[in-house]
Amino acid sequence: MGDDRFDSIGLNYVLHCLPGSMDEKSIALEHLVELLNPGGVLFGATLLSSTTRQWPVRRLMSFYNRKGIFCNTDDDLDGLRRAMQWYFEHSSIEVVGCAALFVGHVAAVP
Repeated sequence: MGDDRFDSIGLNYVLHCLPGSMDEKSIALEHLVELLNPGGVLFGATLLSSTTRQWPVRRLMSFYNRKGIFCNTDDDLDGLRRAMQWYFEHSSIEVVGCAALFVGHVAAVP
């Protein structure tokens, strides 16, 4: 792979499976930013437990967390927002149900 860089990177439904707090998971963003070209975009989605209101979803998410498939018991929108603002010049997040859809743009070279 060497010096390869990318214009975009997709990180769809991965963060909620990584162990640790949202702050700890944000290390993945740090490593991915290093792989983006100037002006590059990282986009993706993750499941936030803090936005889950319907009991069937809460029950299923709890089951996946007990099995170790998910690790998102404490994942919340504020933690994701902090991480995106830390690593990206511009970022946005849209919550749809319990999914957070996010986009981050790295600075372009002037």
